[in-house]
Amino acid sequence: MSKRKEGRSVDPSTIGLHEGSDMSNVLLMDHLTPHLQQLYSDAKEFKLKYGYQFCWARNGSIFLRYSADEGSKLLKVRTSGDLARYAQDEQGQLC
Repeated sequence: MSKRKEGRSVDPSTIGLHEGSDMSNVLLMDHLTPHLQQLYSDAKEFKLKYGYQFCWARNGSIFLRYSADEGSKLLKVRTSGDLARYAQDEQGQLC
């Protein structure tokens, strides 16, 4: 929580935004490389498209979970290929 609060005090011009920009929806992910930030963004889109409940990043890894149930499968996303494979699996289950 403290990291998120620190982000609120960032000046918009420091990160390339116009002075006075709304910072309420800005999320600073400095613990992820640019590649992992893009992968995290793609994973969040996957989450919305396929109805997953959780998507998070921890220790340089990205995870997806369908629901809070104990038996809910945990997916670890390492590459965009993983997301493509998971999407194929989801499409197969829908048919």
